[in-house]
Amino acid sequence: MSRLRRRRVVSGSGCVWTVDRRAGVGDWLRALAAAVSLAALRAASAHATVLVPAGLEELARDAGAIVRGQIVAADPRWAAERRAIETVVALRAEAWLKGSPEETVQFVVPGGKVGRYRSVFVGGPEFRPGQRAIVFLRRRGPALPSLVGFGQGVYRIDAAGNVTPPLVAVPASPARLLRGDPSRRPIPLVDFERRVRALVERAQ
Repeated sequence: MSRLRRRRVVSGSGCVWTVDRRAGVGDWLRALAAAVSLAALRAASAHATVLVPAGLEELARDAGAIVRGQIVAADPRWAAERRAIETVVALRAEAWLKGSPEETVQFVVPGGKVGRYRSVFVGGPEFRPGQRAIVFLRRRGPALPSLVGFGQGVYRIDAAGNVTPPLVAVPASPARLLRGDPSRRPIPLVDFERRVRALVERAQ
């Protein structure tokens, strides 16, 4: 029995690819080619992939839709001509704080697992059915929306009904993460939504 169950390919774009060791040479080479292609794509548009800290006011202003709801599905799929994996997330809306109300909204996040291939973006948000959150979405024409500010556009709702601000690591600013940081303390849902609605109204 082999001691290693997986091989790993890491691109320079913050994306980690893993391939089951039982995969053939062809699968291994395809994963390597995908990682290299994705790294090249990211490098070509590096100015668009730098994560800049965004405050709640900026998120509320830039989002085309702000929705509270429950995750009902998270389905990974191939993208960019099979050079990347993305996950289509479906959220059943409970309340719309901005945008045109719909019963269910879909959006995409980078990364996911398709067959033997798994792509993980460092610091990227992951979703599972049953989770509740408030998401800040950016419209992209006919394409599915994406999160504003990557993981910064997700505010999780815990079982007690409180909202937890996202934890975002900014590579260009390696600040220490302190236990009990006031900016990370849970906020009552009612208070958080009242603040977001006020910011949305102010930005109009």
